[in-house]
Amino acid sequence: MRQAHRLLAAGFAASIALSLPVSAGAAPGGPALAHPVLTAKQQSEAHAAADWIVEQLAGADHFPAGGDTVDALVALAAAGNHDDVARKLGAYLQDDPAAKEYASVQPGAAAKVVIGLDAACMDTSAYDQMMLKDMKDDGSLPGFASAFNHSLVIIALERSGQEIPPVLVEKLKSWQTAEDGGFEYDDFISGGKVYDVDGGAMGAMALQVAGEDEAAERALDSLRAHQEAPGYWPNYSPVNSTGLVVHALEIDGRDVSKAQAWMKTQQLSDGGFPASLDGDTSNVMATIQGMQAIAGAGYTNADLGCEAEPTPEPTTPEPTTPEPTTPEPTTPEPTSPEPTTPEPTSPEPTTPEPTSPEPSGPVADTGVGAKEGDGQLAAAAMGGLMVLAGGAVAAARLRREGK
Repeated sequence: MRQAHRLLAAGFAASIALSLPVSAGAAPGGPALAHPVLTAKQQSEAHAAADWIVEQLAGADHFPAGGDTVDALVALAAAGNHDDVARKLGAYLQDDPAAKEYASVQPGAAAKVVIGLDAACMDTSAYDQMMLKDMKDDGSLPGFASAFNHSLVIIALERSGQEIPPVLVEKLKSWQTAEDGGFEYDDFISGGKVYDVDGGAMGAMALQVAGEDEAAERALDSLRAHQEAPGYWPNYSPVNSTGLVVHALEIDGRDVSKAQAWMKTQQLSDGGFPASLDGDTSNVMATIQGMQAIAGAGYTNADLGCEAEPTPEPTTPEPTTPEPTTPEPTTPEPTSPEPTTPEPTSPEPTTPEPTSPEPSGPVADTGVGAKEGDGQLAAAAMGGLMVLAGGAVAAARLRREGK
């Protein structure tokens, strides 16, 4: 038997719903459950049912009952023609305080929300720990104890990648009391045992995902033995129950064509399904859970095409050898100092004061007339002028030669 890898939780059939607190630790779930290939006609029928579900929502992001919101999301994910609406329902489950309040009631409710979020490819971590926190040592869960609710928790644990406590699985098997391997519940009125179609279908799904092949095969054989001649399973809502059983059989690869043929006879012109046998009024719960019989997917494998996060390949950086860089030789520009020609410093020529010899004899008369002493004075004056001219010529020559 193939085991499940990704799972979706089941809706609360009728009024059983919510009832499982859970604790931690467990054994991993199992195999991957594939979607069968639908014929064009089957796909058309599933799409018509999905259209009807969307019409009932009338633009809202949830149904009044929290369990119906999850089941509608699973149904739309299975049908595949209203992914946008399914994501809208998922956003409600993830963010709205009312959804969190619903999930806190008991583990079965939290499990349904986890399944719905996983079907919408959304993070389930806000609800993961709510499923097992109050599980007892014997695997019992608080609230209404039933195979249905325990199965929801097991499926949700597998779907969210958590371990499934072996004690939880053993507790589920405690309802597998029919001689043929089927599931039963206690009738509080008569005190006897009553065959449980819905609990058996959910139990068979959960046993498969937990890897309990032998117990799952016995449960499936028992369900097949209780199928009515027309192809359905009797219960308060045959369409609803048939949807659950077909999904449990289908993930094991068993033939479900007879049940699917019967389902077609129950689909109404508006696309929905009735709760009662051969009924003429479409019902929300019958349609959202009955979808699993016609869409080829359900609680254990319906989703919006979620892909596992790719594991990045380790990247070893390529060693980079730096290119040798030969610095360009830089020849400094020769800096020739500006020739500085010192200003020649010519000594100021000193012209000696001419010394005229004291005339000897009587003091000369200063009148106009020339006398013998005047010739001597002119000669002396001419000599002085020649000395001055020679000094000037020498100074000019020194400047021209840069000295």
